Parts: sequence; structure tokens; C-alpha cells
Amino acid sequence: MRMHVPLDSLERWKEYLGNSAQWECSQELRLMAQLWWQSENLPAYVLAMAATQPRLQGLKKLFAFPEYRLPLPKGGVPSSSDLYVLACNQQRELVVMMLEATACNAMGPSVQEWLRLKGKPMTVEREDAPKTEDDSRTQFLSAQLGLVGQSIVHVKYQFLYRTALALLEAERVGARQAVVWFHCSEEGSLQEYRKFVALYGVEGEADTLCGPVEVRGVELFFAWVFLRDCQE
Repeated sequence: MRMHVPLDSLERWKEYLGNSAQWECSQELRLMAQLWWQSENLPAYVLAMAATQPRLQGLKKLFAFPEYRLPLPKGGVPSSSDLYVLACNQQRELVVMMLEATACNAMGPSVQEWLRLKGKPMTVEREDAPKTEDDSRTQFLSAQLGLVGQSIVHVKYQFLYRTALALLEAERVGARQAVVWFHCSEEGSLQEYRKFVALYGVEGEADTLCGPVEVRGVELFFAWVFLRDCQE
């Protein structure tokens, strides 16, 4: 059973981190946490960007969970999000939002690099068409994300992981919309983000919601946010 205790101060956020040093080391996480802590409903940048999408208009925050963890069906370490927000739109439909705050170089390795670190080299027919049959976790992610048959070898693993978490949670609570927000203070990973969302045939721009794309009955949106642009 999941039991959540309300935060009575922003400083207590760091108690939920797997590594408490992450709070001091990640300026991005602290900035994002402050933006959400001081907002009674949703931060202005979220409302402004959501207003451009008919299915996300009139968003209201229901609950927010820092450092939310959800076990993946294939086992292993649970996937986690810096912040999970359960909201509803003006049609009173549930909307799942997963938010990640990271430095430009902290999105982790690509799928190819990750598999090599795990000692599971990919079989490649040609450079841009990897085979991932030898890694059950990667197979699961591809299926979960509706990307079976897509070349994911050069995509940052964390983009896939966080998006899978949003879809799994939407399925768990019966939400028809899910939004994955990536927050950064530099431009370094914007190209990596664009490479990821291009798998769904959409163009990713900074400070703009893209999508939706439908994955297993869920309308999925993405956003890349420069923290410098959303200070309130």
C-alpha cells in the first residue's frame, strides 16, 4: 500500500531523495521544486503552455508527489520521477503529469551505451537499426512506448524511462492524457529531446507542448522547459 505524508516545508522535499546530496547538487531540481511549492494551483508556465492544447485547458492540480516511484512490470529498480502531479482538465478528466529536472548532461547514457554498461551488446544489422531482443527491459520499454520497430539506439535512456512511467501511471489511474515535462537550465540536451520526440513524428521545441500522440489509448504530450524562462 502506498502511503504519502504531506510536506510542511520545501526543505523536506530532499528527505524523499534516494541520495540527499542530489538536492544540493541539482540547481534545476531546487528551482523546479520552488516553482511548484509556491504555486497554489499550477505554475504559470504550465497553465500557459497547457492552454494551447484543447485537452489540457483548465487544468487543476489534485495531488502532487515528490520523488514518486513506480515498480516496472519487468522488475528491477522502480522508475522514479522528480515530481508526479495528478490533475484534471476542464472536462474533469484525469491528467497524469511527470516532471523531471536535470542538468544538460545528466540525462544519462543512450540506450546503446546503457546496454554496453550492462554487458549486453546490441546486434546491429546496420548502424541505425539496432536489435534489442537480448535485453528484456529494452523490449518492454519499446512495447510500452509504442516504439516497436523504431530505432532507439541513440536515444537517451532516461527519456524512454520517464515516458514509460507516465504511461504506466495513466493506465493505473485511468487517465486518458499524460504529459512528460523535462526541465533544464541549459540548451545542451534540447537536441537529444528533439531526437526522442521525433520517434513519434512530432517536432520538439523549447517551452512548447508537442503532441498529442496516442499510445495504448493514452494521449501523450511532451514539453522541454528552460527554467530561466519560467521564473515567477
